[in-house]
Amino acid sequence: MELRSSRRCRARKAAATRVVITEYDLPRETIQPHDVVIDADGIAWYSSFGEQFLGRLDPKTGKASEYPVPMHKPGFPPASSGLRTDKAGDLWLGNMYQATMVKFDRKTRDLQVLAAAARAEHRRRAGRTW
Repeated sequence: MELRSSRRCRARKAAATRVVITEYDLPRETIQPHDVVIDADGIAWYSSFGEQFLGRLDPKTGKASEYPVPMHKPGFPPASSGLRTDKAGDLWLGNMYQATMVKFDRKTRDLQVLAAAARAEHRRRAGRTW
């Protein structure tokens, strides 16, 4: 059996793609940006995996600044990763090993650290803590 298509496949010529890549210097060589979001004002915000900082980069000026995130669980590794914005434009940062979420108010520059509340059913299962 031979399969035939009623349409002819035609090679299409695409317009040339033009890309501009700009690199920016960040405040320290140890910064490991994990997630990057662009806010409504065009500012790039990044989580710094392996450190307790929320970063801000203004692409127009190249100026970078950082906001320290307090340690919630000393002795546990720092690791901020997931970064998202809410409807108000505020930032939410997942602080993995510190077991916290961080809300950052872009207007006031205030950080609010929200500790994860372990519920009883999550702490005990079959008589064991996990």
